[in-house]
Amino acid sequence: MRLLISILLLFPLFTAAQSTLPEQKSDSLWQVWQDDSKPDTSRLKAIQKFTWNGYLFTQPDSAFYFANLQYNFAKAKKLDKQMAIALNTKGISYVLRGKYSQAIQHFTESLEIQKKIGDRKGVADVLNNIGNIYNEQGDYVKAIDYYIKSLQVKEEIGDKKGIATSHNNIGNIYNVQGDDDKALEEYTQSLKIREEIGDKKGISAASNNVGIIYARKGDYDKAIEHYTRSIKIGEEIGDKKGVSSSLNNLALIYVKQGDYKKAIEYNTESLKIKEEIGDKKGIATSLNNLGNIYQDLGNYKLAIDYSTNALQLAKEVGSIIETRNAAESLWKANKKLGDFQESLKMHELYIKMRDSVQSKESEKEIIRQEYKYKYEKQATADSVAFAKQQEIKEVEIAKQQAEIKVRQNQQYALFGGLFLLVIFAAFMYNRFRVTRKQKSIIETQKEIVEESHREIKDSITYAKRLQDAILPSKTYINENLENSFVFFKPKDVVSGDFYFMDVIEEKNKKLVYYVAADCTGHGVPGAMVSIVGANGLKRCIQEFGLRDPGRILDRLAELVTENFAQSEERIRDGMDLALCCLEIEKGKTTKIHYAGANNQLWVINPNRKDIPVNGVSFKQGGGFEIKANKQAIGYTETITPFDTHTFVPVQGDTLYAFSDGFVDQFGGVKGKKYKSPNFKKLLLSIYDKDMDTQKQMINKEFESWKAELEQVDDVCVIGVRI
Repeated sequence: MRLLISILLLFPLFTAAQSTLPEQKSDSLWQVWQDDSKPDTSRLKAIQKFTWNGYLFTQPDSAFYFANLQYNFAKAKKLDKQMAIALNTKGISYVLRGKYSQAIQHFTESLEIQKKIGDRKGVADVLNNIGNIYNEQGDYVKAIDYYIKSLQVKEEIGDKKGIATSHNNIGNIYNVQGDDDKALEEYTQSLKIREEIGDKKGISAASNNVGIIYARKGDYDKAIEHYTRSIKIGEEIGDKKGVSSSLNNLALIYVKQGDYKKAIEYNTESLKIKEEIGDKKGIATSLNNLGNIYQDLGNYKLAIDYSTNALQLAKEVGSIIETRNAAESLWKANKKLGDFQESLKMHELYIKMRDSVQSKESEKEIIRQEYKYKYEKQATADSVAFAKQQEIKEVEIAKQQAEIKVRQNQQYALFGGLFLLVIFAAFMYNRFRVTRKQKSIIETQKEIVEESHREIKDSITYAKRLQDAILPSKTYINENLENSFVFFKPKDVVSGDFYFMDVIEEKNKKLVYYVAADCTGHGVPGAMVSIVGANGLKRCIQEFGLRDPGRILDRLAELVTENFAQSEERIRDGMDLALCCLEIEKGKTTKIHYAGANNQLWVINPNRKDIPVNGVSFKQGGGFEIKANKQAIGYTETITPFDTHTFVPVQGDTLYAFSDGFVDQFGGVKGKKYKSPNFKKLLLSIYDKDMDTQKQMINKEFESWKAELEQVDDVCVIGVRI
């Protein structure tokens, strides 16, 4: 089971070298831009607002065109500040289209102009935007470096909106690195500042990111509350990119809650918006999320189609995170379809991308960069230089003193060395003796451990041989039950479950007895109990001549109790089993006799017109159940005689006797037990297949449900068609 379906899309907040834009109609702004009589700066501000308000986050291609008009006009008029603003806008439009190298080029040009004209706010904004690109590409060391530089400038000039943006983007880094507490701290600080200054777009973005962390912490109510707030504000201000991201994240909540219908609905809505605005990285995220949903639903071919398209886009825009996510999805989906070559290829790509994202060295460097500027304030170059000069003088003095004493020290060293050599030789000889003795002890202990291991292994092998000897052969089963199967899957080498068969030939009829049994525990202890049970059944039928299933179980209970009577600990669970007897006359089954100890008998045949008196019809129809006595074979507080149930079979009846190993197996998307209703539904869906096919389908369903989890118990299922 997968711990997470897909990486949650973050909001990297881009900033422009200007204050919050007032709401003005696009046509009036365009008229100002077209009016040659207006001052140049007024015209440039109008086209800038026109681009940001109407096109940048919804139609980035068109935004680039208008920003280019702004840049060319500013360049012709030699207005450096407006040139820098236009370059920044062009860079953002490239980012929104996933063209990162062109974006960095434009941001760098803008940064040089901002530095030249001394526009510190403009410098901070562009530094932040460059950090966003490195964040998107997974280069978190460079990203945090630019974010910190930007934050430092914003704190110096008191730019609250900019400070909020930096906290948000630093939170994004911690989010990707999996540090939820630090990410939540940064996002919450950003949200608080946004609320103070009334920045709706910022509130929407920060609310989305706070929701991401609450979702990862499992607090889905708070997550949905923040996502819904983000979507509402985003729709009010026309922020399509923000709305698409929150819809994506809301869909992930419904995936975790198992509501796939809503998850597909919100993901599809998010994908549609991203395609409208040309957000390639966002498209890759939504495609892969849809692929993961269809993988959970078992539609692996459709899942591969979605995730393959996601991988192609992720590589195109250079997104390490989305490449990692798509590769992980394709690895698992191809494995399910049996394409192991492609699965291995995708697994290798996933590991490569995962290691790139989660590099421990990157984490250390991120922390170092975050606090670097605090320590720089405390360092002074002059004091370091002074210390160096003092150190050189002290070295010269020490050198002169050392030359005076060197000969005297050499003599002392010679005699001291000889003395130490003698001591060392004595010590080494003593250690050699101790080591040789320890080695001898270790060798002896190793031999004891290996011998014990061999004995344990031999005991298990012997137990398996004993158990194999009591199990009826496939040939013997097929000779007496032509239309049948036995699905037997031990948890360990030997099993606590077992199946049994015995045949009694009488004058005018043949009695075929078969049992599906589940003993206390599994492994060697369970196998030992199973041998006692199988031998007891054989004695009841052959030695004591019992024919009635209820009386056979009564006598078996006595035999098992007697076998363990001398044990200091009583067996409190004993055996659960279903015993069936087919009464056959002239090759036709005329009656079925059944008795059960906790294990019921299911009979499936939708064509049956009536249900036996002792049968209980399935709620969904199609068959009935004959209930067992609610007591085990072996020790019980209150012993009552076992009931024998007899009914006349109808052609096409399919009988199922089974242990609880299948229904108790953990697995599926949520790691829960399979349970009886699901097992009943499975048998109703396959009962009309031939018996070999049924066995294969039961095995396939078991392995699919269990997946990577450990098998919890032995499994035994017997099917017989009349």
